[in-house]
Amino acid sequence: LSRVQDDTFFKCNSGRLKLRFSGQMNELIFYKRETDYGPKESFYQKAQTSNPGALRSSLKQAFGEAGRVRKFRRTFRIGDCTVNVDRVGGLGDFIELKMPLKNDESGDEKLLDLENLMQVLNIDLFQLVDGAYVDLINERQQSEACT
Repeated sequence: LSRVQDDTFFKCNSGRLKLRFSGQMNELIFYKRETDYGPKESFYQKAQTSNPGALRSSLKQAFGEAGRVRKFRRTFRIGDCTVNVDRVGGLGDFIELKMPLKNDESGDEKLLDLENLMQVLNIDLFQLVDGAYVDLINERQQSEACT
């Protein structure tokens, strides 16, 4: 599956809130995830919208915009893992691995599965990014503004 995604992030104190434009699938996504280095668990909720432009305007007025990420994403499946290969505007190419936890599974089990998959894909722990794309884009824009 290949698609273009345009994510607008809004200021949110309890996690991250983004509105995703992606062809026919437009959705508001709230998620919480640690920004620590290495693999991490995340929680998210999604709500589809039929009028993303109006919703973006309302959220921008209510909360303020925290950043924007535009990317081309290709998605693959390897076993239980979703593999996203992203070309992120202004940043470059990344791989994101998502391994869902089922009710009877522990995070430790999935972490081991994830580490094994990283070995197969030749991904080193030192290549992992500790934040979100929006953080990297905002950091780059701030450093460019200072120079």
